Amino acid sequence: MANAVMNVAFLLMFTGGMVGAIDQLYYHIYKFKLHKLQIAFWEHLTHVGKDLTYLLFFLLMNTQATGKWWWLYPFLAIVNFTNTMADVMLEPRTRKTLGGIPAGEYRMHCLIFLMDGLAMGLVLWGAQEYRELGDNLAWSPLHLPGLLAITPAMGILLAIGFFTHDFAYLLRRLAVRRVERAFV
Repeated sequence: MANAVMNVAFLLMFTGGMVGAIDQLYYHIYKFKLHKLQIAFWEHLTHVGKDLTYLLFFLLMNTQATGKWWWLYPFLAIVNFTNTMADVMLEPRTRKTLGGIPAGEYRMHCLIFLMDGLAMGLVLWGAQEYRELGDNLAWSPLHLPGLLAITPAMGILLAIGFFTHDFAYLLRRLAVRRVERAFV
């Protein structure tokens, strides 16, 4: 049962991730250029966290974490939820200077949050049987049918790409802040 539930959870999270990728490419990078705005520093930090939790979740869904390693599933779900709540709290302040949160972006966020929550709930439910097994952390790729079989690798690669982009801009922003403080 765990494999079927993990497949559904992955597809939900992957779909939410694709909606998130569109949100990030259009609203965050193209329209608002949030990664370049000082006021968006803390929000951008939550985006780096989201990218990292997606990457770790995509990897973990292709892993069988049993025994004491099972706790990685709820730990990542809690980290993702906490990071998402921080993002939700920071966005209104950041976006106030940009005319507010556009309705389309708001709807995208609602869809992403719903899909992430469902996916993580399914992961926790589907992985329950792993708690009773011996301690092991082993690669166990998802078995999706047909063309869907490439989505786990796509999800991991896209998450690496977004994380790398956002982390690089975070480091750049930190360097700029350091230089600005040196001249104050």
